[in-house]
Amino acid sequence: MIRQPPLLAAIIICAVVISALRINHHNDVIAPSDLERQRIQAADQLTEAYAHSRFADWHIYATAAKEDCSVLLIHVTNLTLEDSLVEGLYYGAGAYGVTPGGLNRYYQDQGFRGLVFNDGSDKMWTYGNVTESEMRKAVICGGSNE
Repeated sequence: MIRQPPLLAAIIICAVVISALRINHHNDVIAPSDLERQRIQAADQLTEAYAHSRFADWHIYATAAKEDCSVLLIHVTNLTLEDSLVEGLYYGAGAYGVTPGGLNRYYQDQGFRGLVFNDGSDKMWTYGNVTESEMRKAVICGGSNE
């Protein structure tokens, strides 16, 4: 058996431990896919569109939600939503039109599977392939609206 000097042995052990930590770290962190990044960007762009519209005072924020960023969450902070108001935003009719075809068309065109409105109260309005109970446990995807 060849004896290694103690310092060299310590350096080798440290290098092995650091390499193992890096491997584990990279396996634990999953980078968003291109589709997830596109959804996050679409939500950020929608937030910007509302911020520069007649609805700026309503403080409407769009966020990609769920583990796969597949749900578009519309959160209104400065107003209590009502059914008729949500429908106006959803269909984009008349004065509520910020995007062509309203949020109904926007969420589908941007590859989201569902759309949820929330105003900070306990009530939610869901459209598409998403349920209120699943949104109670939803995570927010990265982006400027976190």
